[in-house]
Amino acid sequence: MRVLLVYPKYPDTTFWSFKGALEFTGEKAALPPLGFLTIGAMIPRDWETVFVDENIERLTGMHILWADIVFVSGMIVQQESTGRVLKRCRDLGKKTVLGGSMVTADPEQFSGMADSLFLGEAEGLFPSLIEDLRRGIGFVKKEYRSDAFCDIKRSPIPCFDLLGRNMWKYTSMALQWGRGCPYGCEFCNVTTLFGRRMRLKTPDRMKAELKALYSCGWRGTVFFVDDNFIGNPGKAKEVLKSIADFQIERGYPFRFYTQTDIGLAANDELISLMVKAGFFRVFTGIETPEAESLKGANKHHNVDIDVPKAMSRLLQAGIQVQAGFVLGFDQDTRATFGKMIALIQNTGIMTAMVGTLQALPGTVLYHRLKEEGRLLDQSAGDNTDGSVGFVPNNGMSREALESGYRRVVSTIYAPGPYHYRLLRFLGDYRPNPFLRNHLSWGATRAFLLCIVKIGIFSRARKWFWKTLRFAVSTNPKAFPATVEHWIFWFHFDRISSKLAKPGS
Repeated sequence: MRVLLVYPKYPDTTFWSFKGALEFTGEKAALPPLGFLTIGAMIPRDWETVFVDENIERLTGMHILWADIVFVSGMIVQQESTGRVLKRCRDLGKKTVLGGSMVTADPEQFSGMADSLFLGEAEGLFPSLIEDLRRGIGFVKKEYRSDAFCDIKRSPIPCFDLLGRNMWKYTSMALQWGRGCPYGCEFCNVTTLFGRRMRLKTPDRMKAELKALYSCGWRGTVFFVDDNFIGNPGKAKEVLKSIADFQIERGYPFRFYTQTDIGLAANDELISLMVKAGFFRVFTGIETPEAESLKGANKHHNVDIDVPKAMSRLLQAGIQVQAGFVLGFDQDTRATFGKMIALIQNTGIMTAMVGTLQALPGTVLYHRLKEEGRLLDQSAGDNTDGSVGFVPNNGMSREALESGYRRVVSTIYAPGPYHYRLLRFLGDYRPNPFLRNHLSWGATRAFLLCIVKIGIFSRARKWFWKTLRFAVSTNPKAFPATVEHWIFWFHFDRISSKLAKPGS
């Protein structure tokens, strides 16, 4: 059997594509899809397998004609490009199987787009699909569905060999320790897809995955894709100790980042263990400065957090923070826009993903808004495109909410405010002492391009040089991070500038 795995293209101007930043580093994409690397490990060894990531290389007609069957998977933001891939395969007469979180969350929307829908976690379903394929293409069912959560400890070690030479076209590699989240935020689909009980791999198993990645020759950044790495704090401490042992034995070949809840900032032991293991960044959901909005969204664990203080604690320990913010909760008011700008500016959070509230299929929010008759057209899964897909219930029109959103994004990514936020960052940040910055051609290239594109030709050039001088004189160890954040700004500026255009 000849199997083609296709990962569709991200929109260039979506927040998380980082396309603008990748121009500096020379890489093509931020991350490979861990789901496909896991599936690749479950495909029989005597079958031929080809993986095409459209973010890295072009999917050609020859790729499709070569295959007996095509597997396609992606996230909601890739919905449009997924449709294009499936149409090309259909036009060339090839059978397709569509799976992943996107289709599992909303199968009705994708009905008829592929020959077969794959709904649920791959580890429990994939063997039956393989068995049908062994009998012949004609035996593939129209739907494979499982609502059961798998034993993640039985998930195979990702098949990094699938990436081949393209491995070095990614900024980071991806691993997963656990699935699930103990919280039940109204707008989040993590618990719908993966449950509220944390399912975790053993420390020894994580060491084996790190060894597999190390053996492939990878050195550098690794993203743990867990939705909440500290969802089980006790187990997190155990695996962090094991990861630290691995790092120490090999001279810290990896730099890690992941997603956690903001409670991390109050746990000194967890912070210390993450730093020792080589974590340098986390993403957390702060969401809103409005306590009543947090309560309404069932995010009570964030209500009493002093956000600026929490961010300072993490930065001083050596952990940078990327954070998610949401506008459009029922309890928000017109004053929320200004409050959010002030909160972001006062925290040193350079990468602030501000989005409009999205009613993702399957979430409590989706069902509530549907029952209330407030659901409108939904965007293509990009909560940072400035659109609002529901009727606000906070005294604001849809247009006012969209306008307020554009105001927040254009303000925080304007050169001056970004510069002053970066000064706040530099005042707190102390780089992870266990990690060292290695001078490489890639880093040198990025810095030189940064000088040209931002320091000479961008509208931020004045602020760029001010920040660099401040970093050199007050916090020289944070100079590489300062340059990196200006490279990120180059991408964010494109996003905010596009939003500011009429009709965007």
